[in-house]
Amino acid sequence: MRSRRVLLAVLVVASLLSSGCLVVSLQPFYDGGSIEFDETLVGTWENPDEKNVIRVDRGEWKSYKVTYPARSGPVVFTGYLTRVGDGRVLDLTLGRSTDPATLLIPAHLAVRLQLLGDALTMTGLDYDWFLRETEQGRLPQLAPVLDARKDVVLTAETAALRSWIAAQNRSGNMFADEIRLVRKPY
Repeated sequence: MRSRRVLLAVLVVASLLSSGCLVVSLQPFYDGGSIEFDETLVGTWENPDEKNVIRVDRGEWKSYKVTYPARSGPVVFTGYLTRVGDGRVLDLTLGRSTDPATLLIPAHLAVRLQLLGDALTMTGLDYDWFLRETEQGRLPQLAPVLDARKDVVLTAETAALRSWIAAQNRSGNMFADEIRLVRKPY
């Protein structure tokens, strides 16, 4: 009974934090032995089609500080790069709050990325695919639930998340369209 109440509390917090149409995880997509740091990811990246600029700075330890332009103002994420199977995933959480008393549970976003020189390709998890698969009960290994806003919240342990992602085809339907970015000169 206690675990059900904890799960319900987690889902309420997750629904309050999200704006809908997200696929998030309660557990990270990285584990202690898989975190990498690639200095070439640091820099300013632009999507030439939409003119969005994403800034990636070095964070604490092996993390990145990723600043993303949103309609309401810049959003700052903490990112950890991890190798999963033959690909790399950037695990993003909202930057840490300055108020230590907040009772917010970080939700993790997975972004598959490929870095080739001054070109960066990013691919998130496809919300429509995950929603359909969750509603049909076809992802038991990821233990997904839908919050009040119909965000898909993955509740599986890190090892199960990593194993599932590693087994997926790089061009599979579970991934959204690629976003291509190019490095902007300093």
